[in-house]
Amino acid sequence: MINVMLEPTPADAAKRSKYFIKSRPGRILRASLGTAVRGLFSEAGCLGGDLFAPAGTDTYRIDYTWTATSVGAITGGGVVQMSAFRASLELCAFGELIYYDGSSYTVTSDADRVIPAGGMCVAGLRVVGFTEAGDELGWSKAGLPLDWDASGLLFAVYLPDPLKAVMEIGGDVWLFGSRSTQAANVVGGAAEDSAISPIPGVNIRTGLFGRDLLTRVRDGAVLVGHDRSLYKTSGLGLVNIPDRDLETALRATLAADLALGCAWSYGDGGRRFVGVSWGAARARVRDLDLDTASDWTAYGKSVFDIDFATDAFDTTVVAGKNAGSIWELTSSAYTDAGSPIEREVTIHVPTGDGPIDMIVFDGETYGVPLSGNDASPLLMVSYSVDNGRTWFEADDVSLPTPSNRFKPNLTSLGDGNSQAGLLLKLRWTGAFGWSQWGVWVNPTPDEIGYL
Repeated sequence: MINVMLEPTPADAAKRSKYFIKSRPGRILRASLGTAVRGLFSEAGCLGGDLFAPAGTDTYRIDYTWTATSVGAITGGGVVQMSAFRASLELCAFGELIYYDGSSYTVTSDADRVIPAGGMCVAGLRVVGFTEAGDELGWSKAGLPLDWDASGLLFAVYLPDPLKAVMEIGGDVWLFGSRSTQAANVVGGAAEDSAISPIPGVNIRTGLFGRDLLTRVRDGAVLVGHDRSLYKTSGLGLVNIPDRDLETALRATLAADLALGCAWSYGDGGRRFVGVSWGAARARVRDLDLDTASDWTAYGKSVFDIDFATDAFDTTVVAGKNAGSIWELTSSAYTDAGSPIEREVTIHVPTGDGPIDMIVFDGETYGVPLSGNDASPLLMVSYSVDNGRTWFEADDVSLPTPSNRFKPNLTSLGDGNSQAGLLLKLRWTGAFGWSQWGVWVNPTPDEIGYL
């Protein structure tokens, strides 16, 4: 599936299929920062729930009107990690920790601080970071993000391993190394050696491939492991998420390129989706609840342009590290900020032996414009009756509109084979929505009436 998704059929819909295919969400341009975005963050209760987007050498605060204001400079390089420190914001660029409380924008200068290699989280009222030396973890005093104690240090003692990232999960601090993962408790109220203590027995032999190939999902996280496979946290362990297509693509990617990849996540109602972008023309997006996946592409671009996602202002906001744009990701948009979305899906339809005189598409359009080319929406169809060895281009299929409702169909597709069935490759690029439940082969008049 390319730029399409699987969706459960509503319980009150008169459909035989439990699922239908629909377009992925499109994008609406909300702000232009003029230089490459380096991260996104928003959290209710943190500085009014505003959106924060470091871009270039500035940190931008964006309010609900999508007005962007620079609140301070940020150096370092690469992706900026951000966490809420109570009602304030903590930022981490490579080599720099910054605390912003809405008025003061302060670079941490305490001589006892760690010089972060790029990992930071907030846990137990402490800022936690790790040093460029590899497996050394340090933290600030409780409630004092700018004040660090020289005794607040921890080494990854079970499996000395260069750290890639740290994340607070379920109140614990998880340490993701290049070949292993450990967890530590946050204890006590003072900044001392025992304030963060390793959890005995949590000694996972899977590491993190790249610093930013880790994303929070609900109360846990999803990551790309050092073996280039997808994992999710479960309790105090990691569980593999099988995705052979993703694994094959990542194994074909140069290690240096993959290390710069990003994992990101967003929600749609109660469902959660995780995307992995690795500098390729496509990203892989998984529906964690339905356990399905699809590829997302951007029209005319050799590199897919979403690397970050967050929830802000009751919507999903996304951005890419090769662009200065801030987009809203929404199912009500049928283009990517005006650029077409090329959708494609191949489906298998069982048939009997004998002529395929007609197929009828059980689907619905929505958002069809009243004028322009897309006012007469089309579905492009290729088909095969021999398991994909030979493909034929069918005539474009006209789709219904609000003023012209009918059952879209194709006729005379040749002889069917009960063993091979019928393969249909469906494509549509217009600025409209199309949902499809199924395909009927040689339907009776009664069955057509049921659709």
